[in-house]
Amino acid sequence: MYTKYVSVILMSLGDKLPRNSIKFIEKELASIAEENITKLMETKFKNPLMGLILGLLLGVFGADRFYKGNPGLGAIKLALWLVFFIPYAIFIIVVLNKSVVGYPSGYNFEYAFGYSHPFIVIFWFVVVFMMWVWWFVDLFLVYKGIKEDNLNKIQTML
Repeated sequence: MYTKYVSVILMSLGDKLPRNSIKFIEKELASIAEENITKLMETKFKNPLMGLILGLLLGVFGADRFYKGNPGLGAIKLALWLVFFIPYAIFIIVVLNKSVVGYPSGYNFEYAFGYSHPFIVIFWFVVVFMMWVWWFVDLFLVYKGIKEDNLNKIQTML
Protein backbone atom coordinates (compact mmCIF):
# COMPACT_ATOMS: atom_id res chain seq x y z
CA MET A 1 0.00 0.00 0.00
CA TYR A 2 2.73 2.48 0.93
CA THR A 3 5.51 1.05 -1.22
CA LYS A 4 7.47 4.29 -1.54
CA TYR A 5 7.63 4.57 2.26
CA VAL A 6 8.64 0.94 2.59
CA SER A 7 11.56 1.34 0.19
CA VAL A 8 12.71 4.55 1.92
CA ILE A 9 12.55 2.91 5.35
CA LEU A 10 14.39 -0.17 4.16
CA MET A 11 17.09 1.94 2.53
CA SER A 12 17.63 3.99 5.66
CA LEU A 13 17.59 1.00 8.00
CA GLY A 14 19.29 -1.62 5.84
CA ASP A 15 22.69 -1.35 7.53
CA LYS A 16 21.17 -1.08 11.01
CA LEU A 17 19.32 -4.41 10.92
CA PRO A 18 20.42 -8.04 10.65
CA ARG A 19 20.54 -9.16 7.02
CA ASN A 20 18.20 -12.11 7.54
CA SER A 21 15.43 -9.84 8.85
CA ILE A 22 15.08 -7.48 5.85
CA LYS A 23 12.55 -9.67 4.03
CA PHE A 24 10.48 -10.07 7.19
CA ILE A 25 10.45 -6.32 7.81
CA GLU A 26 9.54 -5.67 4.19
CA LYS A 27 6.51 -7.97 4.45
CA GLU A 28 5.42 -6.42 7.73
CA LEU A 29 5.79 -2.86 6.42
CA ALA A 30 3.60 -3.63 3.42
CA SER A 31 0.55 -3.92 5.68
CA ILE A 32 1.34 -1.24 8.26
CA ALA A 33 -0.89 1.73 9.07
CA GLU A 34 0.24 5.21 8.02
CA GLU A 35 0.61 6.54 11.59
CA ASN A 36 2.95 3.66 12.40
CA ILE A 37 5.03 4.47 9.32
CA THR A 38 5.36 8.03 10.57
CA LYS A 39 6.44 6.79 14.02
CA LEU A 40 8.92 4.42 12.44
CA MET A 41 10.44 7.13 10.27
CA GLU A 42 10.85 9.44 13.27
CA THR A 43 12.44 6.81 15.49
CA LYS A 44 16.16 7.10 16.15
CA PHE A 45 18.07 3.87 15.72
CA LYS A 46 21.58 3.20 16.93
CA ASN A 47 24.28 2.78 14.34
CA PRO A 48 26.18 -0.51 14.65
CA LEU A 49 29.18 1.02 12.88
CA MET A 50 29.38 3.66 15.61
CA GLY A 51 29.36 0.86 18.18
CA LEU A 52 32.20 -0.84 16.32
CA ILE A 53 34.25 2.37 16.16
CA LEU A 54 33.65 3.04 19.85
CA GLY A 55 34.66 -0.53 20.58
CA LEU A 56 37.89 -0.20 18.63
CA LEU A 57 38.87 3.13 20.15
CA LEU A 58 37.41 3.05 23.66
CA GLY A 59 36.20 -0.52 24.10
CA VAL A 60 38.55 -1.30 26.97
CA PHE A 61 36.82 1.47 28.91
CA GLY A 62 33.35 0.08 28.14
CA ALA A 63 32.24 2.93 25.85
CA ASP A 64 30.78 0.48 23.33
CA ARG A 65 28.61 -1.13 26.02
CA PHE A 66 27.43 2.25 27.28
CA TYR A 67 26.47 3.19 23.72
CA LYS A 68 24.62 -0.10 23.15
CA GLY A 69 22.60 0.39 26.32
CA ASN A 70 24.37 -2.01 28.68
CA PRO A 71 25.67 0.35 31.37
CA GLY A 72 26.31 -2.51 33.79
CA LEU A 73 28.79 -4.26 31.49
CA GLY A 74 30.31 -0.92 30.55
CA ALA A 75 30.86 -0.11 34.23
CA ILE A 76 32.43 -3.53 34.83
CA LYS A 77 34.84 -3.03 31.92
CA LEU A 78 35.75 0.43 33.19
CA ALA A 79 36.21 -0.77 36.77
CA LEU A 80 38.42 -3.67 35.67
CA TRP A 81 40.56 -1.28 33.69
CA LEU A 82 40.90 1.06 36.66
CA VAL A 83 41.71 -1.78 39.07
CA PHE A 84 44.25 -3.61 36.91
CA PHE A 85 45.93 -0.99 34.74
CA ILE A 86 46.32 2.11 36.88
CA PRO A 87 48.16 0.49 39.84
CA TYR A 88 50.70 -1.08 37.51
CA ALA A 89 51.13 2.13 35.57
CA ILE A 90 51.95 3.82 38.88
CA PHE A 91 54.29 0.93 39.68
CA ILE A 92 56.19 1.37 36.43
CA ILE A 93 56.46 5.13 36.90
CA VAL A 94 57.75 4.77 40.45
CA VAL A 95 60.22 2.00 39.63
CA LEU A 96 61.59 3.86 36.62
CA ASN A 97 61.92 7.07 38.62
CA LYS A 98 63.08 5.62 41.96
CA SER A 99 66.48 7.24 41.70
CA VAL A 100 64.91 10.61 40.93
CA VAL A 101 62.29 10.53 43.68
CA GLY A 102 64.87 10.20 46.43
CA TYR A 103 63.76 7.12 48.35
CA PRO A 104 66.27 5.57 50.73
CA SER A 105 68.76 3.34 48.97
CA GLY A 106 67.69 0.27 50.96
CA TYR A 107 63.98 0.58 50.09
CA ASN A 108 62.75 -2.61 48.42
CA PHE A 109 60.40 -1.57 45.61
CA GLU A 110 59.94 -5.08 44.35
CA TYR A 111 58.59 -6.28 47.70
CA ALA A 112 56.45 -3.19 48.25
CA PHE A 113 54.62 -3.59 44.93
CA GLY A 114 54.39 -7.39 44.92
CA TYR A 115 56.82 -7.57 42.03
CA SER A 116 58.84 -10.29 43.70
CA HIS A 117 55.77 -12.53 44.05
CA PRO A 118 55.37 -14.39 40.76
CA PHE A 119 51.78 -15.36 41.57
CA ILE A 120 50.69 -11.71 41.64
CA VAL A 121 52.43 -10.96 38.36
CA ILE A 122 51.02 -14.08 36.67
CA PHE A 123 47.53 -13.32 38.01
CA TRP A 124 47.76 -9.78 36.64
CA PHE A 125 48.85 -11.01 33.20
CA VAL A 126 46.04 -13.59 33.09
CA VAL A 127 43.40 -11.00 34.02
CA VAL A 128 44.73 -8.46 31.54
CA PHE A 129 44.83 -11.13 28.79
CA MET A 130 41.22 -12.06 29.58
CA MET A 131 40.24 -8.38 29.41
CA TRP A 132 41.82 -8.07 25.93
CA VAL A 133 40.01 -11.21 24.78
CA TRP A 134 36.75 -9.76 26.16
CA TRP A 135 37.43 -6.51 24.28
CA PHE A 136 38.03 -8.38 21.02
CA VAL A 137 34.96 -10.62 21.32
CA ASP A 138 32.85 -7.65 22.40
CA LEU A 139 33.59 -5.91 19.10
CA PHE A 140 31.47 -8.53 17.35
CA LEU A 141 28.89 -8.92 20.12
CA VAL A 142 28.14 -5.20 20.34
CA TYR A 143 27.91 -4.80 16.56
CA LYS A 144 25.49 -7.71 16.25
CA GLY A 145 23.63 -6.74 19.43
CA ILE A 146 22.92 -3.20 18.21
CA LYS A 147 21.41 -4.61 15.02
CA GLU A 148 19.24 -7.00 17.02
CA ASP A 149 18.17 -4.20 19.38
CA ASN A 150 17.12 -2.12 16.37
CA LEU A 151 15.14 -5.07 15.01
CA ASN A 152 13.40 -5.55 18.37
CA LYS A 153 12.53 -1.86 18.43
CA ILE A 154 10.91 -2.16 14.99
CA GLN A 155 9.06 -5.31 15.94
CA THR A 156 7.50 -3.64 18.97
CA MET A 157 6.24 -0.83 16.71
CA LEU A 158 4.67 -3.17 14.17
